[in-house]
Amino acid sequence: MIDAIEQAITAAYKRQYGQAQNVKVIFDEKKGNFNVYSTREVVDEVFDSRLEISLDDALELNPHYEIGDKIMFEEKPKDFARTAAGAAKQVIMQKNA
Repeated sequence: MIDAIEQAITAAYKRQYGQAQNVKVIFDEKKGNFNVYSTREVVDEVFDSRLEISLDDALELNPHYEIGDKIMFEEKPKDFARTAAGAAKQVIMQKNA
């Protein structure tokens, strides 16, 4: 069931933002909730802000970042909760079919 929900949240993210190759969903067993993270690569020039972050912006977060580093950002699932609920229902129905 947890795997189905993780897949559903990833599908919702993809529907909301048009891509999901840089998304990771992690279930926190202690708190019982799901956390969504996107990964962005540090680059000189940003072509896609969903996948990349400028070196200048990265250095504001941490002065040790370099070009090519990957930074994980926590996303807020509430921003696409309705989409996730619909996607979860679809994924669960498909798994039970």
